[in-house]
Formats: sequence, structure tokens, C-alpha cells
Amino acid sequence: MIDGGEVDRATGWAGVGGDDRATPCWLVPLLCALALLLPLLVTPILPLIDYYNHIARYFVLSHVDGDPALAANYVKAWALLPNLGLDVLATPLLAVVPPLLAAKLILGAILLIEFTGVLFLASALNRRPGALTSLLLLGLLYSFILNWGFSNFLLGLGLVFWTLGLWVRLRSRPLLATLVCSVAALGIFFCHGFAFALYGMLLGAMELGRLLERRSLTDPVLVVKTGALLAIQAVLPALLFLQTSTSRVSGGATAGGIEKHLKNGSLDERLISEFWYRLETIVRVAESPYPILDILTFCLVVGLVAWALWRGHMRLHIWLVPAVLLFGLLCVVTPPSLFGVGYVSDRIPLVLALVVVAGLSITRPRSREARLILAVVALVGVVRIGAMMTGWAGYTGQFTRFQAVTAVVPRGALLADVPIYGTKRRDNYLPRCSMYRPLLLPLRGVMVPLFAFESQQPLRLTGKLAEAQVARVEATIPHAKGERGYDDDQVAAIARAGLFRYIFICGRDQLTRPLPANVRVVSESGNMAVLRIN
Repeated sequence: MIDGGEVDRATGWAGVGGDDRATPCWLVPLLCALALLLPLLVTPILPLIDYYNHIARYFVLSHVDGDPALAANYVKAWALLPNLGLDVLATPLLAVVPPLLAAKLILGAILLIEFTGVLFLASALNRRPGALTSLLLLGLLYSFILNWGFSNFLLGLGLVFWTLGLWVRLRSRPLLATLVCSVAALGIFFCHGFAFALYGMLLGAMELGRLLERRSLTDPVLVVKTGALLAIQAVLPALLFLQTSTSRVSGGATAGGIEKHLKNGSLDERLISEFWYRLETIVRVAESPYPILDILTFCLVVGLVAWALWRGHMRLHIWLVPAVLLFGLLCVVTPPSLFGVGYVSDRIPLVLALVVVAGLSITRPRSREARLILAVVALVGVVRIGAMMTGWAGYTGQFTRFQAVTAVVPRGALLADVPIYGTKRRDNYLPRCSMYRPLLLPLRGVMVPLFAFESQQPLRLTGKLAEAQVARVEATIPHAKGERGYDDDQVAAIARAGLFRYIFICGRDQLTRPLPANVRVVSESGNMAVLRIN
């Protein structure tokens, strides 16, 4: 370890150029924070898979009491849930701000909370915010998980790092630290239950690193006191969790995933498939619209950090070493889903990357190697932000086509969608279309299915919309996404059920069979089409 004064010089941007007073230590973090927001400005719609489903729910929660059409199809279902953070915060916002603008404001806030949270922990550990942390985050925060639109989780994750930073800052006053962080931990829990679990694991691992540094692990009294301080923070959230419907979820995605593995191929095939899937989630931890760029920048940054650590140009704070080892292991062993929450294992690489970023510092800031490291990391960050802007700008024209194609759907109509996956798509990218169906609700007043799971969201479907969704599910033939005929079967199931009047399709060119006899195209542009069920 190095002492506080040396860490100050090692991690401040000003130290990389001679006079410590030449460049304010906040300038690079400020510029990086502003750069993070640039991709939000180049497109009217953010191509995030699940994100607008949540935005539409906030809209319903804020307008359902005064809109009879909404009230006939959606019902508020506020309950004690560990995923309420943005439902509570964003619902009032959607009451006064247009949906498209509100979506950008919410995502911008999430990005900044993540950015400042990791920076705060880094500064708490290293006594001063550094250019290295900010520049690494610039290339990382447009992540695989962000592209999925897991907004409550990302908000909770940002609060996790803020709370860890508070713990480090207040650690010399244990009772105050425990009180403040217990309140913050409760906030994390209400944002996302899995984020709270991550906080507990990170805090425990960080305290283990602290004990190892002080060689106090053999002191039973100190170990017990430390454990008690951590356990106190978990008591109230754990008791609340046991009262939620989330704690009583049985089966769900976890059991389904296990069953799928057991039935799908030999043991060797399953292990190989799982290996490649886990590796893909690691390489795609920072994700742009360009897979080759993701692979190249991942290899470059990982190689650079490994080289710098090996040669002593960087160091990882010893308090975070156990956390890095723990989450490296979790990248391999975490189940795909827990308590009905999917893509759990996919989230671990992002947490690991953020922990590493928070713990890294440059050891000799005036050296040629330090300048090289910062230059390469800055270049990667700028290129990745530029790639996000370039890729997202293309959605402006697509959004215009979407508005034109769906103009034929009357207000109050029931509409389902079939986002065509095909066999060569990457999580419905190239282009993504999952955001359009939920947007028809706040923009056009069209009634569409939304996420409304008892264990996760404070919303229920009711009336004709609920009947139509149940009928669609019952008419659907089990089929794996990506297999030939999957998308055609989805259209056929909706037509067979007959309760939805319209179907929105994005990627019609991927269909392999003629439309059912009772379905006709009423509007079409490019790969988008609106179908009417007679």
C-alpha cells in the first residue's frame, strides 16, 4: 500500500503534467460526465431493449386515474417490492414531462449516478478523484446491461458505489457509518433487490480486504465487531424482503433454465455452450452497435491494465482485491436467474469491471508510461462514445417510419407486436425494435401489453387487454427463439387467439411463411408493417 499523500499525487489528473495546480482535479471528470450524455442527444428514441416498457408503465401509473381507456386495461398494484425505485421517482416525472424527454432525463440521471458513484468510491479509497477512473468509465458505462434497459438495477448499482464510498469515508466512526449506510442500503433495496445483494457482497469483501491489509483477520473480537456492523445493515432489508411476493417466487426463469440445460444436448455440449455464453457476456461488458469494436476495445483495455499492473505502473487498492476475486468467481458460477429476475449472471461482469475501475490508480503519474496509459484509455473512451452516437443516430429515420406506419392504428385499439429475431440478430439489434410497441401507449393511446409481474412491478393488466394477452400465450406453440419459423408461429398464435386487432412487426423480411388467412397488411414501410386481424 501507499500512503495518503502519495495516493493524492498518483491519482490526480493534475499530476500528469508537471505543476499540480495547472489543471483542476475535477476538470477531466466533468468533461467525461458531459461526454457520457452526448449519445442521448443524437436520436429521438433510445434503442434499449426493455427500457420503454418501463417508461410506458410510469406513464400508466401517472395517468390511469384520469383516463378511462387506461383504467379499463391497467390497474395500479402498489405493493412492497424490492424493485420500486424508479416507479416511485419517475411516475411523478411522467405526469408533467413528455415521454420521450422523460426517458432521456431518467437515463441521463442513471448514467451520472453510476459515474459519480464509482468516482466517489475511488476518491474515498485514493483520497482524490482521478483522470484514470473517469476515462475508464467513459468507455464502460454504455454497457451490455444498459442496452437491455435494466434501469432499476443500474440505478441501484450506482447507489451501491455511493454507499460503499460513504462507508469508506465514515469508517473511522463505525456507529455513524453503520447508521448512514443502513439508510442508504434500504434505498438500494427498494431500487433493486439484486443490487442490494451485490452491496452486501461488496461491502463484506471490502472489509475482508481491510482486515487483510491490517493483518487483523486472526483477531476474533475485531472480526466479530466488523461482522456485526455489516449484519446490522442487512436486518431491515432482509425482513422486508421476506414480506414481499418476490421472496415467494417459485420455479421461474431459474428452474426453466436448469430444465432447458438438462434436456438440451449432452453434458459436454451444455458445458461448452455455457462457457461461450459466459465469455460473450464478459467481452460484451461494454457494448456498442459494433461487435468488432467491442472485442477490440475490450482486448486493448484488458491488455493495457494487465501490462500496467504487471510492470507496476498501476496498482489495485488492496481493500478491493477480495471483491475482484469474488466477482471473478461469480462470473462463472452465478445462476442465470434468481427469484424470477432474469439475466442475473449477465450483470456480474459489469459489477466486476466497475469494482476494478474504482480500485485502480496510477503509481508514477509523471512517467512516460502514465501518459501513454491515459492517452490510450482516453482514446478508447472517445471512440466508444463516438460509436454510440453514430449507431444511435440511425434510429432517427427508423423512428420516423415507425410513426408513419402506426398512424393507421386507432386510439384505444389492442395491439401486440412481433419483434422479429431471425437467426442472425444479436439481442434484437440491427436494428432494435423492442422499444416501439410500448411507446404506442404514451404517444398514441394504443393499448399494449406491458411488464406486469406480481413479484416485480406495481401494475396489472385487466379487462380486454388481459384477456387478449392470456389468449395469445395459450395459443402460442413452444418454440425456441432464433429457430426457423419462430416468428411466423408468433404471428399465427396472435391471429389464432383473435383478441388483438393489430400486430406491429419490425423485420417482416425475416418471416418465412405467408400470413394467416385472417391477417392482412394495412400499413408498411421498409421492414416495418402493421397487420390487422379480421
